[in-house]
Amino acid sequence: ESLDQRDAESIRKICEMDPENIKDLELYFSTSYKVGSKFEEINLIEGGSDIPVTSTNLTEYFRTLVPHRLCSHLPLEMFVLGVQDVVPRDKLCIFSPQMLQLMVNGMDGYSVDDLQNNCRVGSNAPREEVVEWFWECLREMNDEDRALFLTFVTGTSALPAGGLQPPLAILLGMGDLPKSHTCFNQIELSNYSSKEKLKENLLYAIRNSDVMVFG
Repeated sequence: ESLDQRDAESIRKICEMDPENIKDLELYFSTSYKVGSKFEEINLIEGGSDIPVTSTNLTEYFRTLVPHRLCSHLPLEMFVLGVQDVVPRDKLCIFSPQMLQLMVNGMDGYSVDDLQNNCRVGSNAPREEVVEWFWECLREMNDEDRALFLTFVTGTSALPAGGLQPPLAILLGMGDLPKSHTCFNQIELSNYSSKEKLKENLLYAIRNSDVMVFG
């Protein structure tokens, strides 16, 4: 578990202050969260919003604030028990938090070279130069567009920890706009007359995929 960077920095600055100046911060044994457009105040202890933080009770304040910021106040027991129904506790404990995050969320960035090396291009594919143009266009994209491309083809903006299964496949398509089959990680490309035409249509497709129909 770790504190939010802003919380950690705030605590560090308070600890470095002259104890006599703590009361000037007008802190209380409460904390607030933004809910929608409003802030909601929560007591750290009973009546906490009426108990000022001073140099004498500062340690107690941190002892209540830090666990609260680490979400110990949330009803997580049922969630944990639900996870353990899927992954037994003795198996779950071998993974670090970072490993679990990677397995659940996937990798934020990805290598176009790795994607290309594991790509399947069969006999029913566009011309070879079109496929080369496609990889060049993908390499020229910024990170946001590459994430949109992955969402367009696979349905998710992050690669699974073990890579795409099945691997990305490039097929010959009809019409100007590329078409994707997210269940099979496939993309259909027409035999474009130029790299510029391919890039224009590919970018349009991935940037407007929320209103397009996938096959």
